[in-house]
Amino acid sequence: MWKKIPSFIFKAIILLAFISIALCMSFFGKDESRTNSNFKKLAILPLHCVRMDSESEFLGFAITDQIIEKLFYIKGVVVRPSDAVRKYGSSKFDLQEVARELDVEYIITGNHQKKGDRFQIDVQLHYIPDKEVIWEHSLEVRNTDIYTVPNSICKKIIRGLKLQFSPAENRRLKKDIPRDPLAYEYYLRAVAIEPSKEADWTSRIQLLKKSIELDPTFTLAFADLGYAYLQYAGKIGGRGGYHRSAERTLRRAFRMNGELPQAFSYLSSLYAKTGKSEESVELLQNALNIYPNIPSFYSGLGYIFRYAGLMDESIQFYKLSQRLDSSFLNLVSAQSQITKSLIYQKKYKTALASHEKMMHYLRQNQKPADEKKLFYGGVIYLYSKKIERAVALFDSAFNIDKSSIWSTFGQAYKEASLGNNERVLKIVKRLEERNIVDGERRYRLVHLYALIGKKEDALRNLKKSIESGFFNFPYISDDPFLDNIRGTKEFKNLLAQAKGRYQTFKLRFGGKL
Repeated sequence: MWKKIPSFIFKAIILLAFISIALCMSFFGKDESRTNSNFKKLAILPLHCVRMDSESEFLGFAITDQIIEKLFYIKGVVVRPSDAVRKYGSSKFDLQEVARELDVEYIITGNHQKKGDRFQIDVQLHYIPDKEVIWEHSLEVRNTDIYTVPNSICKKIIRGLKLQFSPAENRRLKKDIPRDPLAYEYYLRAVAIEPSKEADWTSRIQLLKKSIELDPTFTLAFADLGYAYLQYAGKIGGRGGYHRSAERTLRRAFRMNGELPQAFSYLSSLYAKTGKSEESVELLQNALNIYPNIPSFYSGLGYIFRYAGLMDESIQFYKLSQRLDSSFLNLVSAQSQITKSLIYQKKYKTALASHEKMMHYLRQNQKPADEKKLFYGGVIYLYSKKIERAVALFDSAFNIDKSSIWSTFGQAYKEASLGNNERVLKIVKRLEERNIVDGERRYRLVHLYALIGKKEDALRNLKKSIESGFFNFPYISDDPFLDNIRGTKEFKNLLAQAKGRYQTFKLRFGGKL
């Protein structure tokens, strides 16, 4: 029968068959590298201390933190970060509610206790949809061998979740083992501190320095010390050379282990905050080639791309982060960042809808909005010329925390909108004393000076803002709050600088990640 069919028709039939198969695959096939549909979502809750002992209580969160960071190496699982689970260490919680808040299917719970010169841990892996305990695991080690615990539990989790992992991932799991037990204890004590004020970061820095003195080969201590320097610099307004200390320390950690997820994350964050946007993107791009399922890397790109003026791509990166991590905290955080890009695009109605979506997440979880979220709501209304609503939100932010930089910004915008220029000037002078490093925050000073007609001060801060990495040319070029300085020669020169860097960045990274 086939011999009767002309060859060109036969070839056409074969071609159509291949096209049909391709179409079927496009409709029904799974591209896991794009959909991330093959990963499992896991939260590890802080281990409960059976016998309240001040000398070992810190280990509950610290060991949990180490297990989480080890699992960052494994592509088949998306594990919630330590900051997201810390609050569950203080008391018992309903696991179904925890799973809903964190958007996970699996949860690790457990406890620990010290028995003389030994340390015992009991952990359980729960599959939440079926309310099933998949396995229970106990281990007991000498106090000097605590460093073996995270790897041991990680391997148990990998087997319990039936995760496939490569030889490279197995090799990474075995890295960064401390040589000195006391160095590891100092390190664990440092990461166990819940930082809320300057003194907490100072304590972390001192403990991590002690760890490094005892073990100068311990990569994790260098990475966390660099991060502590970075956070402390933010607390004190960039003074004291702590950004330089952070970069020096993080670069050393990177040389020691060029695949460490924390080194990628912390160093890229430092570069983003100090105006080295291009270096930050390169780091995150390399990180995602190794670890495609870490949500914070996508959030980091969203942050940088907004600063660089590529708002649509920024929004997409934040949405990817939300897709990987639909926990309450990440939904709120990413949505508030998406709102900023929409403001910068002058899509005020859409921005307001995005802001309301974020507020809905908060209400859904019975959480109040903080002063920063209320401030940005006020900014949307101010751009929309709805002054009364803007003022009401700025005042609400101020009532939450009168000393916060965001509530202070809000009061300055409020006074500017009401025409109280002298009050604005007093507030802005106080803000300048904080030595604001972040380019986007400094851009707020540009607004405030421009709105009250202080052109030289506005242009001075615009120069610093661009140099600090906020070169969002599409926004700056058409920002109505800058009308008072738009016609000046200095503004046009600065805008040209922003445009040049924006175009170079867009050519290099736009549409390529």
